Amino acid sequence: MKVQRKIKMAKHKPFKQVHIILQGKGGCGKSLVSTIVAQYFKLHKGRNIEAFDLDQVNTTLSQYKNLDVKHIRITEKDNINEINQRLLDGFIQAIIESDAETIIVDTGSNTFLNLLDYLIQNQIFDLFYSFQITPVIHTVIVGAGDYNDTLHGAKTIIENLSVPVVVWVNEYYGEVIERLQSSEINSDEYTHSNTIAAFMLLPKLNTKLQGKDLEIFITNRLTITEIETCKDLSLVAKIRVRKIFADYFNDLDKIGILNNNEE
Repeated sequence: MKVQRKIKMAKHKPFKQVHIILQGKGGCGKSLVSTIVAQYFKLHKGRNIEAFDLDQVNTTLSQYKNLDVKHIRITEKDNINEINQRLLDGFIQAIIESDAETIIVDTGSNTFLNLLDYLIQNQIFDLFYSFQITPVIHTVIVGAGDYNDTLHGAKTIIENLSVPVVVWVNEYYGEVIERLQSSEINSDEYTHSNTIAAFMLLPKLNTKLQGKDLEIFITNRLTITEIETCKDLSLVAKIRVRKIFADYFNDLDKIGILNNNEE
């Protein structure tokens, strides 16, 4: 399965984009996707970004100091699984008022359904469009035992949100492509196929070499421009990690929805 450009955007240039990473299953690589997307726009594209971490349990994205991420509380103080809609109202307003060209929002799996319901019931994406903000959703599908759960989560997003969705195919836990190719969402007859902007592959890496290098790098919570400061990686290992990110960025360059500001 190759990265695909499937959605044609309007010719006007939107004022900005907001990229929201959503998935109801924890531990599927959602925060990794968030860091890749944030680094892609800030470091590779040179965009003025603002990044937010809405995960109330695992604040991975906000640990990347070079991305200047703001952690936002969106739940009740005494119940991290219950969303406070007024806090979300304020957050949505902050997005609209932000001067950033690109906004990245990482979310938590524990608030997935409540957040999805809030976005739908309050017509948040229509609100974004009215302010010339283009919303893009990123979701993740993994292999092995969590395939069905993550596929279900992706379908829930695709079928309920009328905005472009980038589906990240994460092979870290096992082969995904063959199963996904025969799935409903990869069919031309799928009712919501036009919602899928692209499939983005995170290929399985050699666990003793590139995979281990990437794991060490991620554990240090560094961006790719800070890799020289990583004392846990050798010179050659750093070259391998740079190649991994170069491949990620090259594939993202092929997704039209991410680059429509540059026409």
